[in-house]
Amino acid sequence: MIKKKSFEDNFDGKINKKEKRNLKNCTYHNRGLIFKVIILTALVAFCTVSSVEGLKIQNYDVSCKINTSNIVNETIILKIYNNESEDISQVNFDIPQIFSNPSLKSEHGVKSYGLSTMEGVTSLTMDFEKPLKPGATTTLSIGFVRDIDIDYEGKKFVTVTVPAYDSRFTMEIALPQGASIVSPAEGILSISPRDYSIETDGKRIYIKWSKDLDADEKFFTSSVNYAILTPVNPPIDTIHDNTDYLNVYTISLSAVIVLLLIIVLYLIYRLKIILKKSIEDEELDEEKRDEINDLRRNLEISEVNLKNCNKEIDKLEKINSKQNLELKELHDDLEFYKIKNVECNNTITNLESKLKFEKEMNEKLSDAISERDKEIKELEEYQEACEKQKKTIYELNKELTSKKEHIDTLEVKIDKYSVGKAETLLNILTSEEKEIIIIIKEHGTISQKEIVDITGYTKSKISRMISDLEQRGIVEKIKVGRLNKIKLSKNFEDKGDMS
Repeated sequence: MIKKKSFEDNFDGKINKKEKRNLKNCTYHNRGLIFKVIILTALVAFCTVSSVEGLKIQNYDVSCKINTSNIVNETIILKIYNNESEDISQVNFDIPQIFSNPSLKSEHGVKSYGLSTMEGVTSLTMDFEKPLKPGATTTLSIGFVRDIDIDYEGKKFVTVTVPAYDSRFTMEIALPQGASIVSPAEGILSISPRDYSIETDGKRIYIKWSKDLDADEKFFTSSVNYAILTPVNPPIDTIHDNTDYLNVYTISLSAVIVLLLIIVLYLIYRLKIILKKSIEDEELDEEKRDEINDLRRNLEISEVNLKNCNKEIDKLEKINSKQNLELKELHDDLEFYKIKNVECNNTITNLESKLKFEKEMNEKLSDAISERDKEIKELEEYQEACEKQKKTIYELNKELTSKKEHIDTLEVKIDKYSVGKAETLLNILTSEEKEIIIIIKEHGTISQKEIVDITGYTKSKISRMISDLEQRGIVEKIKVGRLNKIKLSKNFEDKGDMS
């Protein structure tokens, strides 16, 4: 689903406030958009290639600031160059993260934008107010907020994945105040990838990466494990919920309006006093005249400000109404797909019943043919009867062939529905489960220890996930020598793209 808004309707600082999550209780909390996975959301986009056609990235900076409420404020800054011979009025970016309500800024202005999310990748389409001329450059800023990936027993984990372009690249992650870098478990790196630098200003820790990116790398992923060892009260960088922010903003505007009304009434009162005094004195000196003119000008300015505040309140009310409508549409879409899934399962069950019936009929026909053959051998002396029996056998063979063709047709249909069922099952897997399936597919057969070494997850978590996948018929365990190996089941061996 693609949502398009004008840049004026975009409201900086709109944030979804989500509950904390841990490894034992993996709950998804998403307001207004599709699923947000718990860990390594970027790996869902394994086969996604971000492309900016006709543009050359001259500079590429990513800044991530984490506050004490587990909110990540991420900003991507791109300096782009028009490498084409024609004007470019629209650009497209595929970012392997899930977000909404981005804050977009450009020297050429942002006319409108559109978002679509699929399998953990957010596609951003943006239209410039002023087209980018051939040979011209502009700086584009993409800002959004999201939750950290894991908060488990005080240990926190955040990962940041961005598309890779041919350019000089820097990334900076600022930890919350009072946070320290920790290792989640023995043998697991606290920070990845390597070749990073650490700085501090006495309040925060800053982790930085600087390198020359290659577009063939598809994407760049960094991760940090940390814990808040020195809590900061109150959290000075707390980010509020969408509705809370709008309410605070509305209350602030209301307070400003009341203040302006008081000022207007005071100015009117002062103006009346001065006018009355001028009538009594009959003559006003130049200083009094200037004061009256200033009061009149201030009165006009206050009236204009009051009108602008009323317009801003109306605009906020429209934004709130639009968001409520979008939330309802997403809920309706979810219910529709649930009904479709039930219908597909019923169709598969009916086809399996028909196939069983056809196989039973085939067995009965085979038995009848055997009986006919036996009778022909016993009644060879009856030539005329033999010819009739041969004709009967011919007709039965013809009917058997027809039935077999019909059975083959039904088996093809069942295979198609089985493929659809497998794809449906894959679509509801978590990113962690998809990651493990991709690793097993790449290796053919692999042990649990090798999966732990590759992914960095704990042995208990890998064992629990493998057991769950085996119960659902996605993977199966085999014995290779003295080792226990894991491989994909037959229904999923031939699956192509599992991202």
